[in-house]
Amino acid sequence: MNSKNLKKIALIISFVFISTNIFAQTGYYSGTDGQNGTALKSILHSKVRNHIRFPYTSSSTDVWDILKQTDRDPNNSANVLLIYTNYSRSASAEYNNGSGWNREHVWANSHGFPDESDTAYTDAHHLRPADINTNALRGNKDFDNGGTSVATLDNHYDSDSWEPRDDIKGDIARMMLYMTVRYEGGDGYDLELVDYTPSSGANFGKKSTLLEWNRRDPVSAFERNRNRVIYKFQKNYNPFVDHPEFADRVYNSDKLFVEKVEQVSNSSIVVSFSKSLNNTNAENTANYNLDRLGTPNLATPNFGGDAKKVLLSFSSSLADTFYNVRVSNSTSSTGEAIITNSIALFEATQMAETDTTAPAIPANLAANAVNDNIELTWNANTETDLFQYVIYRDVIQDFVPTENNIVGKSSVNQFIDTERVETEVYYKITAVDINGNESGFSTETSATFNAPDTIAPAKPTNLVATHKIDNVELTWDANSEDDFSHYLIYKGAIQNFTPSQYTLLANVAENLYNDEAIVDYRVYYKIAAVDISGNVSEYSDETSILVGINDENTTITKYALEQNYPNPFNPSTVIRYSIPTDVRGEMQEVRLKVYNILGNEVATLVNAQKSAGNYSVNFDASKLSSGIYFYTLSSGKFKETKKMIFIK
Repeated sequence: MNSKNLKKIALIISFVFISTNIFAQTGYYSGTDGQNGTALKSILHSKVRNHIRFPYTSSSTDVWDILKQTDRDPNNSANVLLIYTNYSRSASAEYNNGSGWNREHVWANSHGFPDESDTAYTDAHHLRPADINTNALRGNKDFDNGGTSVATLDNHYDSDSWEPRDDIKGDIARMMLYMTVRYEGGDGYDLELVDYTPSSGANFGKKSTLLEWNRRDPVSAFERNRNRVIYKFQKNYNPFVDHPEFADRVYNSDKLFVEKVEQVSNSSIVVSFSKSLNNTNAENTANYNLDRLGTPNLATPNFGGDAKKVLLSFSSSLADTFYNVRVSNSTSSTGEAIITNSIALFEATQMAETDTTAPAIPANLAANAVNDNIELTWNANTETDLFQYVIYRDVIQDFVPTENNIVGKSSVNQFIDTERVETEVYYKITAVDINGNESGFSTETSATFNAPDTIAPAKPTNLVATHKIDNVELTWDANSEDDFSHYLIYKGAIQNFTPSQYTLLANVAENLYNDEAIVDYRVYYKIAAVDISGNVSEYSDETSILVGINDENTTITKYALEQNYPNPFNPSTVIRYSIPTDVRGEMQEVRLKVYNILGNEVATLVNAQKSAGNYSVNFDASKLSSGIYFYTLSSGKFKETKKMIFIK
């Protein structure tokens, strides 16, 4: 018997099916928590680089031997499964003069590493047994959706891309993703995914398609086992098989996605997201799906006081196996939609007997009226599995709490009751752990809301407007009320204007504001002070400033029609315009008219002879309907139109 056959027998005899216990790899991925984008990619590279390299073809252990074990047919140990066709072929056939199988470089070797001596050329993480004819048809095409069907094999292709059958799209994606973190330049080539086809050089497409395939086709048991068999030889894992969520964490780090999943009991998991969630949306159980168990029966956002975490509870227990969690339709606290089918993988284990021990009763509950609210505080519980506190309220002393008495829940030992009543109110609280065990009720406490604050702050004084280089600086004396909240700043175009929502410029907490919206005419300012109860002071005395074109000292050389101010407006606004000096020194015919959106004239504001100068006219729309209007200035050969919005 030759040495090649002896080597093969030794490999088969010594082969032990690798355990799928992912906890054995906990240390392997240490340091990845909380890391995304290029930082996570760098960490993963440090973990998978410098693997043990095997020859492509050799009388010793080579790639042929490794693939016979990584891709062994679970239903026939003498065969291997072929990547694109799922055919089962005799492992010993190898190439067999074109009638056996060959080795497919999923990341085509022409894209960055054409020589057999290149490390990537023999990396088993992207090498798969393949049907020879199908492999030739795929060639070095990029990966993307669409194209001509390949017989009955459910593969498609066009001139520059290949779409594999649905069952392996995720496998393909995770192999390609592995190559981008494994080969970062240290081996002489930096492999990168690009979002176009056709690609060339060390690039490969199409990134967005591969990321989508990773989400839609979850990691299978075959793929997990393959990853561990490769580790037996190369001593490195494909991180995206163990953690498919790493894909979006690396390549969509600025978006909303599932960051990781942790089991916390036999029937509950905590899903962590990349951004804080909208709580109302996060409570929708239809947004979540777990392999074999489906949707949870309860989704509790803000787990542990963290707005990025949601506790999912299921009616059935988790088995000792791997689960994929998918999330869709969730939104962040700022309204950003989650990546569709955002996915994460975790391994569940049967935990010890379900905890039935309730947390300790919260102690030292106190209630104090603070401004318009009642603030509750108590000693924090120390249980490691504490989930939240439930706050009960009634207007009857020594009440017996029910669900109807729940006024709120809190993950910390503090709660602010804003639901005002005019009588004394009584409170009790309980503590709840992650298994739903609820403590007994705390000692009752009570408080009475303060009388409503109806006293407005003092009128702001000494408002001054100063022209700086590129803004108008407003200063005034600071208010001294203990319950002061902020100032409202108003800006008008006419003297003695009436402040409204349309002339509101800003609200600030300090007695200073810089108005950078400089205009070439006199503007007027007023401010008011507001307290935490919403009481508004009298308006300050009005101040004004003229910046830019000075009516008295500037020669006007061209026509100008300014944007009306305020805009939108209700019911009136000011329109300013400029008429230049006529070469003959004569007055000019000027018309300023207003039209509705249908082009019908609704007002004539100016129809007169005008000398050179800057002008303003007030337009009162109180008798018109809300909507969009246009105003047109015409004089001689000059004509200009601007849009304004009237909102009643």
